[in-house]
Amino acid sequence: MATSRLADLEGGHELRDLAVLLAHDNDSRGAYDLCQRYMESDAFLSLSTDAALDRPAARESLDAFQAMITKLERDHLEASMAADAESK
Repeated sequence: MATSRLADLEGGHELRDLAVLLAHDNDSRGAYDLCQRYMESDAFLSLSTDAALDRPAARESLDAFQAMITKLERDHLEASMAADAESK
């Protein structure tokens, strides 16, 4: 996938952007993995710092990202619980 390769090369916000695309394509696992990588990037550190300095655009972006992480974690938990129920 060319978009995935671009995210690997560029890092930072591209990882977040690709995670959003994967989430919209119902690839929760892939999206969550990219979010984890994004949280280790300098771009995420910069965004977090800007949000802590009360920069409105950064705070809004960080809040939206955290909401996406929460949704992905919930989706993963629900999928795991459904798989467990099916196996019983």
